[in-house]
Amino acid sequence: MLVLILRHWPKIVAVLAVILTVWAIYAKGVSDTKSAQAVEDLRVEKALRETEKAAYVADAERADAAYNRLRALNSKVEGLNDYVRINPTSGNQCLDGADTDQLRDLWK
Repeated sequence: MLVLILRHWPKIVAVLAVILTVWAIYAKGVSDTKSAQAVEDLRVEKALRETEKAAYVADAERADAAYNRLRALNSKVEGLNDYVRINPTSGNQCLDGADTDQLRDLWK
C-alpha cells in the first residue's frame, strides 16, 4: 500500500489540490452570499427605521398642533366663562351690540 502511495503521490497531491480549490471556491461563494444578504437586511432595516422616524416626527407635529388648538380653545372657553361671571345681567337679558362684539372677538 505504501509503495502504491509513493508511486502515485503527484496524482494524489493534484487531486487533493483540486478538491481544496473547489472547496475554497464554494466556501467563498457561501460567504459572499451571506454577506450580500446581511447587507440587504441592513438596508431594509435602515429604510424601516427612517420610515418609523418620519412617522414619529409627523406624530409629534400633529400632537403639538392639537395641543395648541386645545390651548386656544380652553382660552376661549375661559374668556366666555369670565364674561358670564363678570356680566351680572347675563342670565336675564339679551346681549347688546357691545356684548355681541366682545363675544365675537373671543372666537377670532
